[in-house]
Parts: sequence; C-alpha cells; structure tokens
Amino acid sequence: MIGLNNHHMNHLVNWTMTHHSGSDVVAFYGKFLSLGDTTRPLRPNLMSQHKKTLKRYMKDLKAGRTLEDVMGPSWSTFVKRPKIVAWMSSHCPTQSRREAYVKELQKYMPVGTYGRCGTLVCRPTGPLKEPCWRHELSTNYSFYLSMENSLCEDYITEKLYNPYQYNLVPVVYGGADYTKYLPPHSYINARHYHPRDLAALLTRLHNDPVEYGRYHLWRGYFTASVRGSFCELCHLLHTSTTPSHHTHIGSWFMNRTMCHSPPKNMSELYNKNLT
Repeated sequence: MIGLNNHHMNHLVNWTMTHHSGSDVVAFYGKFLSLGDTTRPLRPNLMSQHKKTLKRYMKDLKAGRTLEDVMGPSWSTFVKRPKIVAWMSSHCPTQSRREAYVKELQKYMPVGTYGRCGTLVCRPTGPLKEPCWRHELSTNYSFYLSMENSLCEDYITEKLYNPYQYNLVPVVYGGADYTKYLPPHSYINARHYHPRDLAALLTRLHNDPVEYGRYHLWRGYFTASVRGSFCELCHLLHTSTTPSHHTHIGSWFMNRTMCHSPPKNMSELYNKNLT
C-alpha cells in the first residue's frame, strides 16, 4: 500500500487488476471450467459464466443423483478416507482469527494441523507442497479447512482451490460470497456453524459415503484449476477503445477491498448473519 498511496504514482494507473470483482481486470487464484465446453469465459471463476453446465448440474443434484451415478465405479476413490479433516497454515495469528475457530473446533473433533501453526509435518517436502497434497492429505482426509487469513470481499486464494484439485471437500471461512464462485453443494461454510455443530456435520458425512459423495457430484460437470488467467487482460488490450484513467488509486483500493475484522467475542465468529 505504500506504493499505491505514493502521490507520485497516484495518476499513473489506467486499469486496475486485483482480486476484487470491481477491478477493470480480475486476478483470481483459481477457477472452474465446464467439462466438454470449448469456449472459455473471460472470468471463469464466476459460476454465472457457466450457465448451461450449472443448470444441468443443479437439475441432477436436485434429482438426487449420486456420485456413483455420475462417475461409475471410480466414485469410491473419493469417499474412503481414514481421517475427517485437515488444516495447513504457516501464518498465525491472523486478522481473520481462523486459528481461534480451529482451536474451538478441536474441542469437538480431531483436526490434523500441519505447518507452523500445527503439530504435524508433511514429508519429505513439507506442507503447502504438491506431494503433501497428493500423498498425505488426499489419501487420508475427507475435508480440508480452507480458511483465509483476511476477511475481505471477493478474497479467495489457492487455499480453496487446492482441496478441490486434490479431491477433498473444502470447509470455507472467509469474507467472500462463495455462492458466486463455487458449485452448490461442493463446500461447507464454517461461518454458518458453531464449531460443535460443524464437527457433528463433518463426522456424519464422513461416515456416510453416499451423502458425502454428493459433495463431489460437481466433478462430473466441472473441473477445478489452481491457476489464474490473463484472458480478460488480453481481451481488453485488443478490444478496448475507451480511455481509462484512475486517480487516488490508494483510496480506490481501500474502498474496494471491503475487509473487516472478526468480532472479539468468539461465539460471533460463526454467526451466519456475518456472511
């Protein structure tokens, strides 16, 4: 923010490119692509850009289709995990107080905690690395705590898309409206549950392969990717004819970010009215 607030830089910005949907170009950490679709939308991180696939998926979801119906015999590879939930983090404490939520959750169920904020180690490469996801998390856990370190509007990082890519169900915790970005019934929002109730839900789903498998049903319609895109920027460079110029870019960014601090009262961390 020092650079953004520098008065020498304030008048030099023509386009903005941040995580926020109000930017001229949106920079996102991951996205979904519709299976069988040869066209790619400029903002594939938005579910609204996958209307046909989303309509077909929702029809089958409401009809009660199971993961076995969609994926055949391979469905069982998604549901047979010995442990329930894991969390990896290298930063604590955080602005979002996610570590406080995890601590409360651990009163009601085991949580495999990796990284500097935890007690477990992924070997041989350590946490946050691809082999850790592939060989440790995806083979042992049903759920992953995708908890952002800041509660900001539209702020979603690779913490969310990694579990999707490695066949876990994410338990989200952040400031974004996840309904805009994720397939319905593909995630669980921790901020809608007291940790005691979340523990009961995750345990029940872990012990019910068919019901848990429905949280993977989306895989028959979409594929997830931990990768951004420069398509929108490239499109603007080739097609935009409207002059654009920003002033006071620091103020613009602060107004668009819409970050807020969680309440100090622990019980209010999981108030569904906050999201």
